Amino acid sequence: MQSIPDLKPVRRKARIGLRGYIFCCLGLVAALPVLVLGVIQVTKWEAKQLDDVDQERQFVAQTLVQGIGQIVDGHVRAVETLAGQVEARGSLDKTVLQPMVGSLRARYGGFSVMYIAGADAVSIVTDPPFNEDGKPNAGTNYSNRDYYQAMKRSGTTAISRVQIGKRSGVPNVQIAAPARDRQGALVGFVEGSLDLDSIQQLVDSTIKGMPGLQVAVLDHAGRVIAYPDAKLRQAVATLSQLALFKKYTGSGIEIRTGEDDKEVKMRASVTAVTAHGLDWNVVVYRPQVYELSQAATARTQVLTVAGIALLVGL
Repeated sequence: MQSIPDLKPVRRKARIGLRGYIFCCLGLVAALPVLVLGVIQVTKWEAKQLDDVDQERQFVAQTLVQGIGQIVDGHVRAVETLAGQVEARGSLDKTVLQPMVGSLRARYGGFSVMYIAGADAVSIVTDPPFNEDGKPNAGTNYSNRDYYQAMKRSGTTAISRVQIGKRSGVPNVQIAAPARDRQGALVGFVEGSLDLDSIQQLVDSTIKGMPGLQVAVLDHAGRVIAYPDAKLRQAVATLSQLALFKKYTGSGIEIRTGEDDKEVKMRASVTAVTAHGLDWNVVVYRPQVYELSQAATARTQVLTVAGIALLVGL
């Protein structure tokens, strides 16, 4: 009589195979949404991370525009105040003017040099009154300076481009305000040389604690007002030939990419300082490598979370 084969092992294998199949199906049901959502979230988080660093740069740019405007406005008011005092005195007597210019420069600060000149642009009194060699600073003819010519042409306060001061010997922005007699005729003007270190100090304090962030402040011709490289500041370097620092005349904030003077690829936020008709640019920038690494960090974090969720689902 033929024996009946034992089917229990076969049935046991079938049950194990079925359980494995069900496990795989349930695993896919749990894992597939996690994987799909993980990929979607990676793209979203990378975009959000880049948007966050853009927002940070834009905030710094707007803060600096306001701060620079306040610095310039305060110094313009100081120069115009002294011009008003000269008009009220109605005299260009050196003995009268010298204590006036010395007192105001000491009170306001931020001026490397201040002077009062006649209508012919020859300085009458200067503070400091003497140079390093002990020679008088007064008596210099400033008629070839752009701010004097602009002030005389417009009849109002004028602000120069960045240039080396004749008396200070360092880069300055000169502010000139006219002084008139009772008939309205120009009798002289007051000049204050704005020390650019005050703007550099504002920049440094604003970006302190922000890794990799750098700032360039440029005048209307692309000359350096504030910049990380002190040598370029002292040389009144022009950077507008670089795409990163090209002239921006818009009213908002422009996002651009380009290379700095050391050929490092940067991503920047650019805006304009328009107070007192300055037409300056503020460029806030950071290496693209840094910003992409921030996005990569976000990608790693999202994938880690997705991986954990996948294991839980399985």
